[in-house]
Amino acid sequence: MYKRNVNNREAWFEKLTNVCQKNELAKLEAQLKSKSELSEGLHLIDFEQLKIENQTYNAKIEERNEEICKLKHKISNTVQILTHVKEKLQAVLEDNINQRKKLDDIETDLKLNRDQLAKMKQTKERLRTENARLRGSCGLLGKNDLLLNYEDVFDSVLNKRHSLEETKRTITNYQIETRGLARKIKNHQNNRTVL
Repeated sequence: MYKRNVNNREAWFEKLTNVCQKNELAKLEAQLKSKSELSEGLHLIDFEQLKIENQTYNAKIEERNEEICKLKHKISNTVQILTHVKEKLQAVLEDNINQRKKLDDIETDLKLNRDQLAKMKQTKERLRTENARLRGSCGLLGKNDLLLNYEDVFDSVLNKRHSLEETKRTITNYQIETRGLARKIKNHQNNRTVL
């Protein structure tokens, strides 16, 4: 009997456990069903939310693509402008080299003309001294050779004066041209530093 009692108890305990487990299973199934229904609604809401987000992202992507196209266009224009500026700079540099060569030639001519002017001034001074000496000795009258020599010297002095005046004008022209070229070079250098 003791065995039977133990068996009945075990059977009763097993039944009780079984009933508890069935109740627990029913609760879990009810919760699962509730969650399933809720999750279907949530899935639909999530899907709609994702559609809205997707549309928003597509709009942003379209805006970014438009910005990229605008930037590509700006880059293309900038590259064209930069190429044009480089070509212009190259032309200005070549012109600058040519102007420097001209300036060097003019400075060389100016130096030669200054040397000639110095020699002419020395000659002029020597002729002035000679002229003063000749005038001091007025014994030229009646001395045809001296008068002819004096006339030749006087003509030579006049020619030298004309030549001197011509040289002065030439030097003045060279100085004006040199200043103009120096200004152009300075402007080119200033323009180059600005670029």
